[in-house]
Amino acid sequence: MSNLVSRVVVPRNGVAHLCATQDGQLEALAEAPGDPDARHVLSEDGRFLAVMDRENTRAGMFELLPAAPWLREVLPLSPLPSGCVGHASLAMHDRLLIGGKGPNHEALWQRTPSASSDWMAVPLPQDIMKRGKAVDGLHLLGDTLVVVDDIVTPKWLLLYDLQGFGAPIHRDTIRLPHHTTYERIIHTFLGATGLWCLSKGINHGVASTHLWRLTLTDFVEDAHWGAAEARKPAFASMFDPEPADEATQSANHALQSCVAIAEVGGYILLAGGGLGVIALGDGPRTIKDLQFLRTPGLYGIDAFVIPAPRDGRGVFLVGYDADDIRTSTWLPVSVIHAWARNGSN
Repeated sequence: MSNLVSRVVVPRNGVAHLCATQDGQLEALAEAPGDPDARHVLSEDGRFLAVMDRENTRAGMFELLPAAPWLREVLPLSPLPSGCVGHASLAMHDRLLIGGKGPNHEALWQRTPSASSDWMAVPLPQDIMKRGKAVDGLHLLGDTLVVVDDIVTPKWLLLYDLQGFGAPIHRDTIRLPHHTTYERIIHTFLGATGLWCLSKGINHGVASTHLWRLTLTDFVEDAHWGAAEARKPAFASMFDPEPADEATQSANHALQSCVAIAEVGGYILLAGGGLGVIALGDGPRTIKDLQFLRTPGLYGIDAFVIPAPRDGRGVFLVGYDADDIRTSTWLPVSVIHAWARNGSN
């Protein structure tokens, strides 16, 4: 049995591995299941692993074991219903939940060990069942399933009660705020201070990115930062606004580039290519307070992996090295603290 207490699935030399970890130490246990394009999501307690592959049209679930062979198949990898594509997954001891989009209204499916080969569509509230809807976030908050709805305006957050092996029971529907037209949520993260959302949209040809937080009590937005693509006028005019200073331009560029978010040790991290961005405490007071974190050896950071169970000591950054091989590196909270104190990287 490994004496490292948490588990992660991270790439090593281009191949995803299930690893034991503690304070950034890694012990490779086994190659992660699924095709090379597989997405792996561990349960919060680190006991179960959800796998989606084949362009997110197939999914299954595995139990993590305390000794070799380390993984036990609970739900074999099986195609989603015809025409359906997964966007998010959630593994639990008694079920696998997949959120995504279907040809009609299907956006949330469940499989259980008692019916391992059958996908059951979880009913959505009738008033939001519109063609083109999708589910892009699944989170567990106690005994409540939090479902983040996307694509078609208005957007909603759905709360379901989980009980037994039956379908989740819809309890509440909360309308989400909007920040621009054609806005889509590209990533969500359930952190200690709230449910963080990263969204992108376009209005009159101006692309913008938005980072916002919902409270965990009533899911009201209590923080928001946005960055819009700068538009240069064809001809200079005395009515043109003053150009943003260099710090604001850099921060806007960083936020525009972000594709993933994580809350670690009281800091908000955003993955954006070769740039890392950190927000202190409850987040930056202004866009200029975002700080760049250089990550030597990594290029094109596009994901974060939090050890499960969470220990709050750091996060694995996932991206590509100089040879364009997918890999990962450990970023401890202590290093983030030091960068923050120095005010730079």
